[in-house]
Amino acid sequence: APSGRDAVLVIGGEGSAREALQRQIDELGIRERIRLLGWRNDIHDLLSAFSLFTMTSRSEGTSISLLEAMSAGLPPVVTDVGGNSSVLGAGLAHCLVPFGDPAAMADAWTRTLATEESRRMIGDLARRRVVDAFGVDAAVKAYERLYLRYAASYRADELLAAPST
Repeated sequence: APSGRDAVLVIGGEGSAREALQRQIDELGIRERIRLLGWRNDIHDLLSAFSLFTMTSRSEGTSISLLEAMSAGLPPVVTDVGGNSSVLGAGLAHCLVPFGDPAAMADAWTRTLATEESRRMIGDLARRRVVDAFGVDAAVKAYERLYLRYAASYRADELLAAPST
């Protein structure tokens, strides 16, 4: 099983806390274990190098980053905020952790990284979830249901408003 000493944390994106984060990394002497990528337009190319995807947001809507990572077959470990539970669904609810609970996050990482088989199983489940719930076929079916519902109500309204002859 992988140990914590094997882990490298890769952080993508930019933000106002970057300088403070870099200072903390230097103070803790863990520069060799953390990569700050900054802003990247090619994250999709990097996903295959990762063992899992983590997002520790305080708030989220429906995260495109999470959907992209899951679509790439990465097991997600994310905070239970905003739309994350809806994106993961019931089958991946064990991948949600409370915001502000680093011990729960570490436990979820440990469970997810325990074996290659567990990573693969969770990653496959994540990919299937994205395809089934958020893929093109799912979007087309949702639009079709919406169209049929409004088309049926439009016809009924039109019939009610039609003058009788």
